[in-house]
Amino acid sequence: MQVVVENVALFKINTAANDTNCTNVSGNDSHGFSSTNKRECFKLHWDYILEGNAFGIQKKTFIWRYFVPLAAKERRNNTYIRKTMNPVLIIAKQDELDQIARLAEITWNDHYPAIVGQKQVDYMLAKIYSEKALLEQYEKKGHVFYFVELDGRRVGFIAVTHLPEINEVFIHKFYLLQQKQKQGLGTEVFNLICGLYPSNTSYKLTVNRQNYKSINFYFKNGFIIESVADFDIGDGYFMNDFVMVKKAV
Repeated sequence: MQVVVENVALFKINTAANDTNCTNVSGNDSHGFSSTNKRECFKLHWDYILEGNAFGIQKKTFIWRYFVPLAAKERRNNTYIRKTMNPVLIIAKQDELDQIARLAEITWNDHYPAIVGQKQVDYMLAKIYSEKALLEQYEKKGHVFYFVELDGRRVGFIAVTHLPEINEVFIHKFYLLQQKQKQGLGTEVFNLICGLYPSNTSYKLTVNRQNYKSINFYFKNGFIIESVADFDIGDGYFMNDFVMVKKAV
């Protein structure tokens, strides 16, 4: 199955519903799903080809490659776990930035080698999470770091910048230990972020275009794709990202 992304607001289904594992996949919400099938079809894969015109960017077409329905048991288990979680955001102090670096090393090495390769992971950890880099983000760039604490243990971290002049929060970093994922914790943490800025009207972030799991998570939590961006980070490496945004209701 292929689903070609025609624009930000609606993904048009180009194949018949009976060609997939999901029935009646074409819907009318912001992602092209009905509410029923959105629950069934959150797992998906992206790709793109250099043809067409998507998001107003010439010669780029994005494709949903295939869907994998979520098992009913998995949904039931996740629903149960979500009810028992109670994460807390703890603001990180300057002398705790080394703990951010250690959590980043764990989460990045668990998740990103399959997406960008180990060499780029090592390069980006050195570039973004060195003591000098973190201190610059903390002191000069206005990044506010929070630990995600669960049952007294620090299991992840986030970094945000609040832009009150445009009522926007930019989420620079959002990472949880792998063993704490797929349990509803990420959604609870995102809700805590929203609670920090109750008068805010939008949230924005970037995510690698091959990072399917995270893309699905952000879709689930109300984000849409605003644009496509390729960032040159030096030494021949690029971050090939989607810019995603969520508008507060």
